[in-house]
Amino acid sequence: MGVIERLSCEAIEPQDERYEAARALWNGSIDHRPAAIARPRTDVEVAEALLRARDQGAEIAVRGGGRSMQGHSMSDGGMTIDLSAM
Repeated sequence: MGVIERLSCEAIEPQDERYEAARALWNGSIDHRPAAIARPRTDVEVAEALLRARDQGAEIAVRGGGRSMQGHSMSDGGMTIDLSAM
């Protein structure tokens, strides 16, 4: 994606050993694979992740609890902003 290395928050990409666990959703039938998962800890880091994803033209999904039955809390190919660290 090219945006991950410029984020100041924790970021996970598909080659990261944490990726499979980070993309797991409550609804196990959803198999979305984001290009990147950002885990901001502050509102400033959330804003930064949103701006970076927007600048790249990436689809953005925001994960609060990860309980969207349709899988809306995990991007498929874009950036997921996982708020669990906040």
